Amino acid sequence: MGLLLVLWLPASSHAWGTLADMDAPPSADRLSAGAGWMSLPRSPEGSHQRYGLMPALGYFRQDGWFLSTQHGAGWQTPLPGEHVVGARAWPQWGRARQDEGTNAPRIGPRLQAQVFANLQLHPALWWQSAVSQGAGAQRHGWQAESGISTGLPTTSGWIGLGVAVTYANAAFRRDYLGKAQDGWADWSWRLGLSHRLDSLWRVEGQLLQARTWPADDRPHQSRRLTLTLLRELP
Repeated sequence: MGLLLVLWLPASSHAWGTLADMDAPPSADRLSAGAGWMSLPRSPEGSHQRYGLMPALGYFRQDGWFLSTQHGAGWQTPLPGEHVVGARAWPQWGRARQDEGTNAPRIGPRLQAQVFANLQLHPALWWQSAVSQGAGAQRHGWQAESGISTGLPTTSGWIGLGVAVTYANAAFRRDYLGKAQDGWADWSWRLGLSHRLDSLWRVEGQLLQARTWPADDRPHQSRRLTLTLLRELP
């Protein structure tokens, strides 16, 4: 948990990969900055990849407020039993023109809003869930993602693995997948790691692979890869 990855790259709103991988609020305000490289699809059903180098920033306050290039802006609070709930919003820049088909609606930029809950079932096992609103051409689309993740500590960090599935309403599936009815939108798995180089510097990364179901009922593969170098700031 607590993986800080840079995701503030112009990209379409996507169904998969929206779970909030965040620790509970820190005991003292924490600020990290650095740079990252990423490869991600231009839209949920798109086969075109986007590549880029971007700055990374994460500011997490002990009162629960946060601002991050991955997680957007929001607030979270811990509950008894190492559980965390919260809400956040982050920018999505719409569907890339390369992925617009003849009948695909134009989808412009917007803020994606979400409520989330991360429940610790075991010291090394979490159940994560999130409901997001604001997708689609008229911003009437919503999706609910749920998954299980686990993490194993290493001598200088951790390695994590997770699986998740997404259910979406008709507005989301119509505008992004071409199928105007409520139903399952995708399933995905992800592999993450964090390696501390010294007391200030660390390297983090995540590979996420998803299968989406568009109108032709033929699963499409989508992939996101992110590598980030971060430094803790006073």
